[in-house]
Amino acid sequence: MSSGGAQNSLLKLLDLSQCECRNEAAANSLLGLLQNQEKKTESAAVLESGNEDPQLFISVGFSVPVRLTGLRLQTPKGAVAAGEAPRRLQTDPATDEFVGHMAAERRRRSLRDRQKELPEDESLEAGLTLPLKSVRYKGVASLQVFVADNGGAPVTKISQLEVYGTPVDSLQMKDWKPLKPEESLAQNDT
Repeated sequence: MSSGGAQNSLLKLLDLSQCECRNEAAANSLLGLLQNQEKKTESAAVLESGNEDPQLFISVGFSVPVRLTGLRLQTPKGAVAAGEAPRRLQTDPATDEFVGHMAAERRRRSLRDRQKELPEDESLEAGLTLPLKSVRYKGVASLQVFVADNGGAPVTKISQLEVYGTPVDSLQMKDWKPLKPEESLAQNDT
């Protein structure tokens, strides 16, 4: 786990209509947090779990397929001491591909690779970037993050959730320019 690095934020590629969080408090939602981050607003917006349950199931959708390299989490000041910081989470990429029996079995075996134990110190309040293995997170349409528990409080609070990576290059047919016959012959002469 690192505290940052030169990575590309994918906030601009989020499809907010495909972003949701289960068990969020109505007043402190995922969409409110993401919209404030996108506008770079310095506000006290947080994502907070509801119903006296620390678990959160977050789904973040992208407008184009992406290759993910990192996930940055930050909690509000005092959240670690209050036990409101995420303690254990699991990430799962979702691609547009069909998941057959063999692929499902590989996913089950790689479960421990996707589970992250977070530190119990104040590094989460400063912001912590968790690396994601780009081999597993390439061509991703959405990312699911499950916050399994926190430091013992009845609610979990997150003040920043940012995903890093790059868009997957894809050929747009409108941009495709066929070679002229003389150009294709010239390439064959080499």
